[in-house]
Amino acid sequence: MRKHVRFKPDPLDVAYLQFAPNGDAKLLPANFKADCVAYIEELAPLGGCGLVLTDRPELAVNNEIRVELGPLAPLLAKIVYKRQLVGTLVRLGCQFLE
Repeated sequence: MRKHVRFKPDPLDVAYLQFAPNGDAKLLPANFKADCVAYIEELAPLGGCGLVLTDRPELAVNNEIRVELGPLAPLLAKIVYKRQLVGTLVRLGCQFLE
């Protein structure tokens, strides 16, 4: 059973991701600057989100990233799973850390 209720976000909302050097959030710059964009598959505002995007080396399980979801302010998140979809597309499960 899931801890948090999940729902589908607005179809026009996307997530912007900022990668931390070496996957360590302590090394993220203070100002948010997106490194890539992702489709928001599902969202649990108090828990995390599921994202679909093109695979990149920075997208490793346990790496910390900053995620800006639609109109929300950027949040610190940790990648908890990564699943290969089709071709270079992957689905990430991210847990919010703040």
